[in-house]
This record gives sequence, C-alpha cells and structure tokens, in this order.
Amino acid sequence: MYQWFAQSLGNMSVSRKLGFGFGLVLLLTLAITLTGWFGVDSVTSRGDKLGNISVIHQGTQELRIARQHYARDRNEASVAELEKALSSLQNQVQFMLGQIELPDDLKRLEQQREAVRQYQQAFQQLRQADQQRTAGRQVLGDSADKAAELISKVQQRLLQGGDIGQYQEVVEVSAQLQQARFQVRGYTYSGKAEFQRTALDAIDQAVAILKALPGKVGAEHAASLDDAASALAAYRDAVIQVGNAQDASEQALKHMAEQGTILLDTAQQMTRSQTQVRDQGTQQAKTLLAGATALALLLGLIAAWAITRQIIVPLRHTLTAAQR
Repeated sequence: MYQWFAQSLGNMSVSRKLGFGFGLVLLLTLAITLTGWFGVDSVTSRGDKLGNISVIHQGTQELRIARQHYARDRNEASVAELEKALSSLQNQVQFMLGQIELPDDLKRLEQQREAVRQYQQAFQQLRQADQQRTAGRQVLGDSADKAAELISKVQQRLLQGGDIGQYQEVVEVSAQLQQARFQVRGYTYSGKAEFQRTALDAIDQAVAILKALPGKVGAEHAASLDDAASALAAYRDAVIQVGNAQDASEQALKHMAEQGTILLDTAQQMTRSQTQVRDQGTQQAKTLLAGATALALLLGLIAAWAITRQIIVPLRHTLTAAQR
C-alpha cells in the first residue's frame, strides 16, 4: 500500500504534491468538523426532548392547579381553565409519541395518554355529579319551602279557630322542620358524610310527627298535611341525592388526583431516562471527536512525512550530484 502511495507521489510534480498535502489537510479538517457537528446535533436533539418532557411536567402542574380551582369555585371560568389545561397536555403527550424512540419511554408515554383519557372521563363524571348536586339542592329548597308553607297555613287556620291545643301540635311540627333544615344545611355546606345521618334522622322525626297530626286536628286540614308530608319525603330524597352526588364528586376528584400523580411520576422517569441517554450521547460524541482528531493527526503526519520525503530526498540527490 505504501509503495503504491509512494510511487504515485513520486510521479507527481512538486506543486501537485504540495496541493495534495494542503487538500488532505482540508479534508481531515472537514472530517473533524462533521464529526463534531453530528455529535452536537445528537446532544441538541436530546436536549429538545428533555425540554418537551418538561412541558408535560409543567402542563401537569397547571392541570393540578386548574383542578384545585374547580374544586374551590365550581364555575364556568374554572371549567374553561381545566379544559384548556387538559387539552394542552393531551396535545403535548401526543406530540411526544412521535419524538421518543426508547421502548421504555414509549411505554411511559402510553401510560400518560391513558392517564389523560381517564382524567377526562373523571372530569366528565365530576361535572355530572356537580349538576346532580345542584339539582338536588334546588329540590331541597323548593320542597322544604313548600312543606313550611303548608304547615304555616294550617297553623294560621288553627290559630284563627282558637284551638290552642291543636295549634301547639302543629307548632311542634314546624319547629322540628326548622331543626331538620338546620341539620341539612350543616350537612350540605360541610359535605361531611357523617352529618347526613343526623340530617335524615331530623327529617324522619318531622315526618313522623306530621303523619300523626291528622288524628289530632280537624279533617279539613288532612289534605294540606298530606301534601306537606309528600314535600318532606321529596326533601329527604333530595338529601340522599345530594349525598350521592357528593360521594361521586369526591371519587372523581380523587381519581383525577391519582391520574395527575401518574403523569408527574412518568414525566420524572422520562426525564431521568432521557438525561441518561443524553449524557451517554455526550460521552460518545466526545470519544468520537477525540478519535477522529487523533486519526486525522495520524493520517496528516503520515501524509506530511511521505510528501516531505518525496520532495526532500530527490533534492538531496540533486544537491549531492551538483557537489560532485
């Protein structure tokens, strides 16, 4: 190989030898540059992926804040905020599915996509539960007001009739109804499940007293008392409806929080994984660049030595011949 190379150089003129030497230097410089370029490009690509993963992490944090705002406010503005955060996160996860190559990270992205899907489903269940709770609260107010109005009318008629004994019986029912409404308000505002039983017991006591009234007052009041009893029954059903909706709402919020945790955990795992790959790529780029530089130096030294020899040796022979 060397003999062929030396023979080829020997057949060249001095100017061509020098031109070949400079051209070889430029080619080796270009090779080193391309090696560094590809290394930097690989590291940059990993950095971009890490940046996109951080967007998922940030989007999950924003989604958590939006969920907390909705749990506190329960209004259209908080709904819009949560839906926007959820849509943005979904788009980012979908975008990353086309950027990641590692099988483990692809699995994590699939977990994130499933978590987003379940988050959306839980949010829809939460909104439905809130709508049911709002409807139940409306029934609570309407039915309690109706029962109170009917009992009040019976009270007025008995008071006008001058029957104090029967009037006192109805006053007892009215007082028990007020107590029941107080207990129900405490339950609905606190949302604590243990208060529901107290509220239902208070309603049951009012219903029991109310149902015993037709035998104690005149028959002309029976229809109003029956309607009041029906209103209290609807009142009791509404308390149960509100309680069921509250339970469903809490379960949905809990499920959303769990999916948010999955999103955060998988994002952190992908960050560690891609950081490790980036560090490995950086080390490989350094090794490749060092190897290319060493190889270029070696080839340059060999070429310089061979070209110099092809020029200097004939000159020496010429000088020696001239001296003779």
